[in-house]
Amino acid sequence: MKVSEEALAYEIFGPLWGLVHLGAAASMPPRGPGESRVADFARSRGGELERILGLVARIGGLSPAVLDLFRNQAVWVSAPDTTVADIVGYLAIHSGSIEDFPPDLADPEVLGRVVAVGGDLQLASLLHALVGAAVGRPAELTGELAPDIVEAVRLAGALAGPEHVTAPSQTLRLWRTALLPGVLRPDSPSPTEIKAGFRRYAHVLGRLAA
Repeated sequence: MKVSEEALAYEIFGPLWGLVHLGAAASMPPRGPGESRVADFARSRGGELERILGLVARIGGLSPAVLDLFRNQAVWVSAPDTTVADIVGYLAIHSGSIEDFPPDLADPEVLGRVVAVGGDLQLASLLHALVGAAVGRPAELTGELAPDIVEAVRLAGALAGPEHVTAPSQTLRLWRTALLPGVLRPDSPSPTEIKAGFRRYAHVLGRLAA
C-alpha cells in the first residue's frame, strides 16, 4: 500500500519537532523553563531548520505545501508564547520517560539526562523516517540521497545541543541495533523490496557515517 505524502512527512516532522523542543530546553538561560520561549530558540535556529527542510524535501520528494505543515503546525508558530515549562509533557515523551513525571528541568542533572536520552531517541527516529522516505524513491538515487540523510541528521543533532555534535555515527549505531532489525528480520511484515531498500541504505550509510 502506498503511503501518502503527508503521512510520510509526519514521520519525519515528529522527531524533528522533538529535537527543537529538546534544543530549547538544553539552551535555557539561568532564569529557567518558565521564562524560556520555544519560539525564541526556533527563531535563532531558523537557518538550520530551513536547510534541514530542504534536505527532507529532496530525500522524500516532498512538495512545498507539505513542508509548510512543519512550519505552520509547530508549537512555536501555533502558540508562540509557549515556554519550555509548557512542553514538559512532550519532553518526557521525547526522552522515553527517563525521569519521573514531571521532570525537574531546573535540576541540571535531570535536564541533562532528558536532553541526552531524548536526543538519541529522536535522532534515531528521524534517521529511520528519512531512510523510509528515501526507500520509496528510485533505487538509482541512493548515492545522492544517502549523503543528504547524513547531513540532515548532522544538522538535526546540532539542534539538540553539543551532546549530539557527532550525531551521524552515534545515531547510525543506535538505529542499526534498535530500529533496523524490526524491518529486516525474517518474520517482519515488511515487503521484500522494502527490506532490500533499508538494507541498501544501511550499507551505504555505514560507509558514509563511519
